Amino acid sequence: MNWQTNLKERNTLKWSDRLKPFDESHIHPHLLIEAPCDLGVMRNGGKRGAKHGPKAITSVLKKMVPLSTDSTAITALSTGVSLEEEIEHFPSVQQRETDLIKESLPDHLKKIAHIGGGHDHIYPLINAFLERYPKEEILILNIDAHLDTRADEQTHSGTPFRQLFKKFGKRLHLVQIGIHSFANHPTNFEDMGEMEVLHWHESDTLKKSLKVILSQHSDKTLCLSLDCDGLDGSYMSAVSAPNHRGLSQDQFWSVFKSCQEFWHQSEHPALYGVYEFNPLFDDLSTRAARFVASSLFDFYE
Repeated sequence: MNWQTNLKERNTLKWSDRLKPFDESHIHPHLLIEAPCDLGVMRNGGKRGAKHGPKAITSVLKKMVPLSTDSTAITALSTGVSLEEEIEHFPSVQQRETDLIKESLPDHLKKIAHIGGGHDHIYPLINAFLERYPKEEILILNIDAHLDTRADEQTHSGTPFRQLFKKFGKRLHLVQIGIHSFANHPTNFEDMGEMEVLHWHESDTLKKSLKVILSQHSDKTLCLSLDCDGLDGSYMSAVSAPNHRGLSQDQFWSVFKSCQEFWHQSEHPALYGVYEFNPLFDDLSTRAARFVASSLFDFYE
């Protein structure tokens, strides 16, 4: 056996084998949805490039080795809304994504990962979910440097949570982690119901606070929303606005593990959104993409 044959045989088992194309006649209870669009970032004055995030992340994820040869199949689809000429019609773009996601949700959803694009894509995800399952209430843990609750008249990547709160009110409970006061106007904190902002600089304090919050909302669906610029720039450079005081790797994995424990014990679906990943600013080894892909790997395993 030569070395080329050896490499070919070694790479026969890949995570990509779990992905199945979207088929209306049979939708799997596990979904992976890509949203390759950064129109919301443009409307917010941010740097272009997040529209390439889904492909950069999933290309790494697909090469990973699954833990089992009989792992659960995952429906894979892309929203495909990336036409730049539609920037002036952004609300209709969000509505189209909402409709597409809503149509893809099965009666018995177990897990759904959603990869943007800008953080504006959290709005179509949660909007579709709460419309599709009208009896559900949702708890969102948002890792971010920004609240993304701006009261701007024009919607963009900085407005999704205010949009959601206006529409769903008490069906949505929002907890913010990693927020910087210097990155948020005081009005961002106003008129957002019972939104909580956690003190996160001390890992033990963060872990204890999360334990209390998760126990208080055990009857809700949990969505972990990761805006990648909430992570420290020392290892997450692949964002338009690197964070010099973001969550450390240990802090992120502590939050992620708390969510995993909740998901494993819950009878409700598990939701995980990844946004604002900009591969144009990753290094040549795709270190940041590998970090995010590893969290998606753990989410599905």
